[in-house]
Amino acid sequence: MQAANIPHSRHQARSDATRQRLCDAAIDILIEYGFHEFSFVKVCSKSGLSRGAIHYHYDNLSKILADVVAEIYRRLVSNVAQDLPGDTSVEGADQVVEILWSHLKSDYFRVLLEIRAAAASDPGLAAYVAKPNDRINQTIIADAATRFGDSLDEQSIRITFAALTGLALQYFTLVQQPNARADDYAADFITQLKNFLVR
Repeated sequence: MQAANIPHSRHQARSDATRQRLCDAAIDILIEYGFHEFSFVKVCSKSGLSRGAIHYHYDNLSKILADVVAEIYRRLVSNVAQDLPGDTSVEGADQVVEILWSHLKSDYFRVLLEIRAAAASDPGLAAYVAKPNDRINQTIIADAATRFGDSLDEQSIRITFAALTGLALQYFTLVQQPNARADDYAADFITQLKNFLVR
């Protein structure tokens, strides 16, 4: 009985590896070209796989974008968890703001914002990407709340995360405009946010 499962598990492992390869290629394409130039053709070219392979695993762009959202959030959660300091004092809380911001101003988060913006006018895409977004946002907030409950209550962490997400929206808009001083704007915002948290 167990031997009969071996071919199936090998097939599943190959299938999972192919999906991961396609997802990784999709993320690279979105970072390099942006959402508006994203296509199956580019993903096939980047991954080195055939169009048949991509259509076998994903019958529409929304499905691969849902996997992209989940994978990017998985990476962000992992990176944030790894970078969060062990110091849970007020100084540690300042570091939380810096660490969250360093990840939210990354290309990964820019891609997520572009997908969310597209989903606002595409109900089909919204249906695929909304749950991964909401679930993993809560994971980041809960992890920070567990670590920093002594110096930051969960409400403060939620406010911090929402404020930094809003800042990221502004930041990526400003970066596209000449002489917008996006980094100066972000630095001032971060300072004000830290002052708010230590009140």
